[in-house]
Amino acid sequence: MVATYPVSFLSSLLLQSGSMCPALILQSAWRASRGRAALLSMRPKDALQRNLSRHCAMSCHLAPMSALFRLSGAVRSAPEVAAWFGASGAGQRRFIEPWFDRIRACGADVVELLHDGHPTACIQDAAFAYVDTFAAHSNIGFFHGTELPDPAGLLEGTGKRMRHVKLRWGRETDDVALQALIDAAYRDIRMRLGR
Repeated sequence: MVATYPVSFLSSLLLQSGSMCPALILQSAWRASRGRAALLSMRPKDALQRNLSRHCAMSCHLAPMSALFRLSGAVRSAPEVAAWFGASGAGQRRFIEPWFDRIRACGADVVELLHDGHPTACIQDAAFAYVDTFAAHSNIGFFHGTELPDPAGLLEGTGKRMRHVKLRWGRETDDVALQALIDAAYRDIRMRLGR
């Protein structure tokens, strides 16, 4: 028999937890509480509450601030980023530059630097987006891409947090969906920074 709880009860537990991913925490806590309730002769509701508290406490080390990718030395307009875009024979770089300009335009608090050889956008010292070029395509990457809404299915990658969008010369790009990802990444990093 599956126990059901009122939405208000579950919502209050999730709000108390302050979790970044309440659905996953709730799912994990629920799975653990089904067996625990039987073992401890507890009501399933009490077991769920206990497990939810435990799972939320375990997730605290993944709080927004600790999951940030921090880079020092970012400034509003970095000369090395301008040089990267202006390099001779850099057709792909000129192709991707308008997208980096859109990232820069997200807000007055966006700063930039060259990290691992590619332009990276940050707020304070927290990186949220980058661009890079290759022989056949360019990438717009998001440091917390797994957390971004992507209804158009543009994001690619298999990493723990990062995702990217591939842009190919001569192929149409869903500008609206890509701009929505950029805006979402900007809002996400501001939220993680508590701004």
